[in-house]
Amino acid sequence: MLSIGRKTVATSLSIGSLVAGCTGNVGPVNAPTPGKTVVETPELPPPTWLAAYGNHNHEALTVTNLVLSPDGASAFVSGDIAEGRPACPSDFVTVAYDTTDGTTRWVATYDGPAHWCDDVHATALSPDASTLFVTGSSYGPVGDSDSTTDGSDSDITTVAYDASDGTELWVARQDGPISGQDNGVDVVSTGRMVFVTGDEMTGCDPGASSACYSRMTTIAYDATSGEARWLARYAVDGGSIFPGQILASADGEEVFVIGIEQQLRGTITTIAYTASTGAERWVGHDRDLSATEVIYNQFADWAGISADGRTLFVAGSVGGSRHGVAAYATRDGVKFWTLETSRSSWSWPMIVPSPMSDIVFLADQNHDDYLITGIDAATGRELWRSTYDEAGRDDYPIEMAVPADGSRVFVTGFPAIYCPRCPASATIALDAVDGRRVWAHAAEYGAADIAAGADGAVYLAASSGRRFLTIRFDPSPA
Repeated sequence: MLSIGRKTVATSLSIGSLVAGCTGNVGPVNAPTPGKTVVETPELPPPTWLAAYGNHNHEALTVTNLVLSPDGASAFVSGDIAEGRPACPSDFVTVAYDTTDGTTRWVATYDGPAHWCDDVHATALSPDASTLFVTGSSYGPVGDSDSTTDGSDSDITTVAYDASDGTELWVARQDGPISGQDNGVDVVSTGRMVFVTGDEMTGCDPGASSACYSRMTTIAYDATSGEARWLARYAVDGGSIFPGQILASADGEEVFVIGIEQQLRGTITTIAYTASTGAERWVGHDRDLSATEVIYNQFADWAGISADGRTLFVAGSVGGSRHGVAAYATRDGVKFWTLETSRSSWSWPMIVPSPMSDIVFLADQNHDDYLITGIDAATGRELWRSTYDEAGRDDYPIEMAVPADGSRVFVTGFPAIYCPRCPASATIALDAVDGRRVWAHAAEYGAADIAAGADGAVYLAASSGRRFLTIRFDPSPA
C-alpha cells in the first residue's frame, strides 16, 4: 500500500485477477486491392504488466489521459477519483509509472479550495519531459458566486507537477466574469510556455433557465512559475463557442485553438494566435465542416498538424450524417481540401498525422464498425481503409495513436456497446502503409486512452470497477 496525503491506494495487483480477455468475431479488413486474401488476425499476446490504482472506498473513478515521456521510460495516467456517492466531491489524480515493470513512481492529487467537484480534462508533458501539466475544472472558494453547492461554480484550473517525483510546482485558476461553470478543456506545452484553452460562462438568459452562454478562453502561462503571460477570449453574438483542442506549431511560434460555434449548428472555428503575445493571426470559419458536442464533451483528438508544420487537419461532420476531414494552411487558414470518408448517424471522428510521412490517419465509425482511413496529407486522396467489427454489434472507436516511426496505427474503443456479454473494449493495430490489420485484442476492462512507445510497446489506460488500469503490451514486430 502507498499513502499520499489523505489518499491510500493499492499499488499492485496480479494480471490474472483483472485481465480476462475474450476474443470476438473479428471481421475482415477492407483491403486496398479488391479480391486480396486476408488472413485471420492474430490476438494480441498477454500483457507484459498491468498496474492498478484505487481501492474499495472509491465509488467513482474516471480515467481521461495517458501520456508517455519521449524516452518511453515513464507513463502518466490522469483522471478523477471520488470517495463516495454522488461523484462529487472528486479530486484530480495523476499516477506515474515506470514503463519497464509498471512500478508506481508517484501519485499526486489535487483537491480544490471548495473540496467539491474537481475534474481532469487534459494532460501534457513539457518537451523535455521535466514537467507534467494537468488541466480541467475545479470548484472555487465558497462565496465566489451565487451557487447553491458547497462552493462556487468551477474555474479553469491547471496544475503543474515535477514529472520526476510528482511535486506540485504551481496551480493556476481562471474564474470567469460571472463565476459560472468555467472549464479547462485542453493543454499544450512548448517548453518555456504552457497554453490552456477552456470555456468561461458569460451569462444566462433570464427568460430561459437552460439558456447560458460561454466564450472560448485561451491562457498562456510561464511554464516555470505559472504566471499568466496573456489571455485571449473569443465570443460569438447570441450564442456560445466551446473549445475542443489546442495545438502548437513545432517551432512554438503559433498556437491553434479549434472550437465549436453552437448557434451555427456546430460550425468549426479555428483561431491562430502568436504564441509570445496572444495576438490573433487569423480566424477560420468553415461552414462545410461542423462538429457535434459529442466531440467536445468526450474526445480531443479531432485535429492535428502535419509533420512539416504546414497543414492543420480537422475532422468533423461534412453535412448531415457524413464525416470526414479538412486540411488548412497553418500560415493563413486557407483550405486545401475536404474529404468525406464515412456516413454514420452517431460518430466522433479522430485524426492523427503521421510523424514520419505525408499521411494522415482518420478513425471513425461507419455502418456500426470501426473505420480507419489512411489519407494523402498533400492531396486528400484516400490511400486505404480498414474496418473492424466485434461480434456484429455497434462498435465505436474512441482513441488513436501512431508511434514515432509511423509504422503502425493503434485504435481502441467500445465494441458491441449494447451487448452486455460482449467485451468492454477492443484495440487493433494496423500497418500504416496499407491498412492491413496486424493484431486485435478484446478485453473486459474499459479502455479510455492509448499510447505507442518508440520501442514498439503499446499502452492502454482503462478502468475496471473502482480502479484505474494501466497496461503494457509488447506485440511482435511482424
